[in-house]
Amino acid sequence: MTEKQDKFIETYVITGNATKAAIAAGYSEKTAKVKGAQLKSQLYSEIQKETQKIIADKIPASLDRKSVV
Repeated sequence: MTEKQDKFIETYVITGNATKAAIAAGYSEKTAKVKGAQLKSQLYSEIQKETQKIIADKIPASLDRKSVV
């Protein structure tokens, strides 16, 4: 994975906006809408993994599903 792709994933997970994430990753503003959509599709599983990682980091262990009735 390239540095641009890593930055795209990082920004997309935070913003939820593929165009803004593409621009933040260094892609041209002229092509960001198309490139963002392509990357979102291409990197779907990596985006999901990063999202889950962030959620897990934010939820205290005491609120783990196993302990919630």
